[in-house]
Amino acid sequence: MAKLAFCVAGFGAESSIGPSVNCRDGFTNNLLEIVARRNPYLLGIPAPLDWGGCQYGEDLMNQYQHFLKIKTQGKSLAKITRYIQEAVEKSQIQTGLCTVFIRHTSASLIIQENADPDVLEDLENFLSKLVPEGDYYIHSAEGPDDMPAHIRSVLTNTSEQIPISQGRLVLGTWQGLYLWEHRRRGSYRELVVHITGN
Repeated sequence: MAKLAFCVAGFGAESSIGPSVNCRDGFTNNLLEIVARRNPYLLGIPAPLDWGGCQYGEDLMNQYQHFLKIKTQGKSLAKITRYIQEAVEKSQIQTGLCTVFIRHTSASLIIQENADPDVLEDLENFLSKLVPEGDYYIHSAEGPDDMPAHIRSVLTNTSEQIPISQGRLVLGTWQGLYLWEHRRRGSYRELVVHITGN
């Protein structure tokens, strides 16, 4: 039987329960190995979250994960295209799909106009009118901007998918990827970039 390496930040290792895997920053996760041995349905499951980056062998579809922390400046749209492209380059994947996921409920992701900043200002103004702050909400323990931020997040996206071709994000000429902060006060927002392909 071929080998499978479970990948978590640490040291590289392999076990004999599945297809060959090449992990740059990983070590065998004994608990997952035991679970996979007892449950044959799990034999094809890819490596768990890896805070460094994990790539599968050339004979399989490669998978790579990268975690980002972005400092926001209060209600605003922060262009993050460059950081995602850097993760794609680190993955060395030439053709595939890039998924970006935000791990929060009061900020979101959008793909939008990247040339004229007036577009971003209009978007912010429109959403502020659509979901105003005020005494309209039951949930108010975290401030008057918190519940509106949750609603704004629901109306936008917590993830975006972008194709990859020749090692580059296949965005349109006028498209950029933005992190949209919906709270008044800025904070560090965590993103997961998951890249699959060859």
